[in-house]
Amino acid sequence: MTNEEQTKLVQKESKRLWKSRGFKWIIIVTIILLAGIVFSHVRYQARLIICRINLEYGIGSSMNIYMSDYDDQLPLPGKWNDLLIEYYDVSESVFQCPGSQSEGKMSDYSINKHLYEVGLWKGDCVGLFESKPGWNQIGDVEIFTTCNHRNNGGCYNKSSFSGVQFVEQENVNGIKWKPEE
Repeated sequence: MTNEEQTKLVQKESKRLWKSRGFKWIIIVTIILLAGIVFSHVRYQARLIICRINLEYGIGSSMNIYMSDYDDQLPLPGKWNDLLIEYYDVSESVFQCPGSQSEGKMSDYSINKHLYEVGLWKGDCVGLFESKPGWNQIGDVEIFTTCNHRNNGGCYNKSSFSGVQFVEQENVNGIKWKPEE
């Protein structure tokens, strides 16, 4: 058999396979599966971006404006979510991480309670962080969570100097909680 005959045979067999129903369905199912994987990853990345924006620009910027208006004082513990909503037109939805399962009037972010010991939010210790759902929460490691993101992979936190950072699960112990640490 010559090369030309072999080429024609391969082409003929390829056309026969392409025309068969089974082969078409395999291609279609493969494309659908790949699209599902890609869209799932894109949706996850979008949730991470929204969480970061909520913490940095929604809550973080409002906190900075509040502190500027009130001589660098933090919002009152137990009222900080309400104060930001009332005076700085922050939407309740900003307090919810899109990766969280919380519903209703809940916040997935908290203020570091150790900041109230010194009365300031300065330096590189955590000021705002992802937490278990609640409202007007202050705390530290006891309400801290990495459950809002796929496979408990990490969480966002914000310090006054370094801005918002995503901390991987294995680096959580390195978070600085106290201003004097």
